[in-house]
Parts: sequence; structure tokens; C-alpha cells
Amino acid sequence: MLEHLNKKDFDKYSDFAYFLALDQKTSSYPTYTDGIKTKKDFILHAKRGINDKTHQILLFKYEKEIAGWIHYYVLEKDKLIGFEAFNIQHHFEIAFDEFIKYIIPKYKGYTIHFGFPEINYSAISYLKKCEFNCIEKSYVNILKLKDYTTKEEDKNIVPVSKDNFNEFKKLHDTCENMYWNSERLYDAIINPNEKHRWYIYLYYQNQKLTGNIYFICINDFMEIFGIDYIDKKFNPVIFKNLTIKALNKAKEIKISHLYFFADKNEHLILQDLGFTHIGNYELYEKVL
Repeated sequence: MLEHLNKKDFDKYSDFAYFLALDQKTSSYPTYTDGIKTKKDFILHAKRGINDKTHQILLFKYEKEIAGWIHYYVLEKDKLIGFEAFNIQHHFEIAFDEFIKYIIPKYKGYTIHFGFPEINYSAISYLKKCEFNCIEKSYVNILKLKDYTTKEEDKNIVPVSKDNFNEFKKLHDTCENMYWNSERLYDAIINPNEKHRWYIYLYYQNQKLTGNIYFICINDFMEIFGIDYIDKKFNPVIFKNLTIKALNKAKEIKISHLYFFADKNEHLILQDLGFTHIGNYELYEKVL
């Protein structure tokens, strides 16, 4: 069964939740098995589940034993449900069924996203059985910037501004149902949040726009969200040069580490740039 976590019981169960988060076979993304995020980070994010009205934490109880911690959030404007944690020690199928049964009456018609490590076999196999669509498979790579040496940049890479944003828009807005579309990114660039700052760069070859990269920096953490290509096909030269630009920028503004969710071709180049592979990620979605 599921029960809401009371504020007074947070300390009682948070250690157990973190214990589950340290094993990719019992946890979801965001992962705490990366050697970067700490227990302090986990607790900080978990407290949103009891302090933020858009977040909730449910405990999964099996035969009177607490066996799971589910921390979800709702983006009502986007009709989207995501997770800070879906960490289940055992009997994932029961926990999952109970959660879906609980959530549907409240959020019928919302899209729900589940991201899990590839080796969380109980979660992945059951999501497939329940006919969730796999919309992403990625190699998860991290880089600690203290170990990175700034590299020479291609001079034909320029930052996005209000004046050239339409060029980025034409290249970027080609996929349906993309959350970080140009509209959202425009607002983030023109009205920057110092705690969650976005950067976008355009890459020109022979005076023709051929690619772009967009990434976010949050405190001392950076994540590259995507790279677009003019012909929609992976290009190793464009990818490597744009990635170097992003890494150099991260080093300049004193970012400590970053994530990159990469496909196979990208993954091979990232290894040459000094990234560490920490596992594979799968993202599933379904409309409730």
C-alpha cells in the first residue's frame, strides 16, 4: 500500500530512501550513484517533497514493511508528471500498480515520465509489460572539470542572442512534443535566472549555420541538453567542436562537473574528451 510521508517522519525514512538511491537496481533517475551528488544533496531535494506544493512523497509499504520511496512532482501547465525518486527495494510491480491507480483519478490525461538505469531490470521489464513507450536510451557520462584542460575552440562558434535567436529557432524546432522548445529557451536566455542559467551557441561552417548546442548551469553543475544539426544527422566534427566550446565555458565560469546523456556515436567522442561512463539510462512515457 501507499501512504503519504508526514513531515514529522521525514528523518525516520530518509536514510532508507538514500540507501535505495545508492543502488541502480533499486532506484530511478536522477541517480546518486555518480560519485558527485551526496547524501546532503539527496536530502535537500527530498525536502521539496514536504515543502513544495507541486511535489509529493509516498511511502510504499509491503506486508507492514516500508519498501519504497516515491517522490513525484506535477507540472500542471505542461500536464506532465516526473520524479525525483521512484526507489523500490522489492515488489516493484505492486508499487508501480498502486501508484498508477493512485495518480490516474487526479491527473487523467497527463503525460508521465519514468527514467531508470538500464540495470534496474524489475522497473524496465515492467514498464515494457505495461506498454509504456521508450522515448530515449542514453549512455550517461560525467566529467569533473578539475580534470579537464581547456582546448582550442573553433572560431566560428558564436553565442545566441536576441538578434540571432530566429536562426536557432529554425534549426531547433523540428521535433514535436519537445519540452525545451525555442519558446521556453528564448525566455530562459532573454530573462536569465542566475541560479539556473542557460547557454546556447551556434556553429557556422563556410558562413552557413550547421549546428547548435544548448546547456544549463545550476550552481556548480552543468548539463548539456542537446545538439542540433542542419541535416538532422550526427556529425562528429560539429559535435566535438560544440562540446569543446561548452566544456571551455564550464571551466571559465568555474562549474565543477557536468552530465551528458549521449547516444553511441557521441559516447565514443566523450570518452576521448575525458568523460566517465556511469551507466545507461532509459526514459519511458505514457499518457494517463
